[in-house]
Amino acid sequence: MRAERVVAHGPAPRGFLVYGGESLLWTAYVNGGAIPHGPDFVRAVREIAERAGVDASPIDCPQPRDRRADLLREFFDLCRRELTSERGAAARAYLERRGFPGGAIADSGLGVAPVSAEASRLLERTGHRPSEIAGAGVLADSRWPSRLCGAWCDGYGRIGTLWARAVDDAASAGTRYLYLRGASRTNLPPYGISACSPDRPPHGMRLPWSPRAMKRLRNG
Repeated sequence: MRAERVVAHGPAPRGFLVYGGESLLWTAYVNGGAIPHGPDFVRAVREIAERAGVDASPIDCPQPRDRRADLLREFFDLCRRELTSERGAAARAYLERRGFPGGAIADSGLGVAPVSAEASRLLERTGHRPSEIAGAGVLADSRWPSRLCGAWCDGYGRIGTLWARAVDDAASAGTRYLYLRGASRTNLPPYGISACSPDRPPHGMRLPWSPRAMKRLRNG
């Protein structure tokens, strides 16, 4: 067949096609049909490599830690503890006004941005240098302390950025929500409930709180 007579039908789908069905990723195929993430993804890749006769030992090579990701996680851990402390009273009251049961707030996946000086001291205690803290941008905006905050994660559960919401109803629409300075949201999964069922987010999405809880906040 001459090349100029070949009809193109668009880009090839990922994975392989199942007769009468849709395309399926190889990693999903060896994982029982569900797209794997985290340790399950590593196990699936190792299984595919072994089936193909490819050396899978490089998978086990240690990778350098992502210190920025560690810092964001540790900062958000501080935020979550702040929510349940005396300093988080205003944020807890706000959540209860929005319909959150008081007993569920501690496990909501939300936090309160702590005072900058205290956060800096605690982050330095965990081994982060002042330059790393400044570079992460977690203390760059003086409007953050005492605001409700949450984490926007990637498909592997790593925090890509953080957001902060004013708990004062008098805040203007332009300053009600703030995002972490210098952190891009371009390559993160969609953040919201429009693409998920009420009970479970789609594969690859890690929401910082349950979809039902998220719905309570979206209306304001």
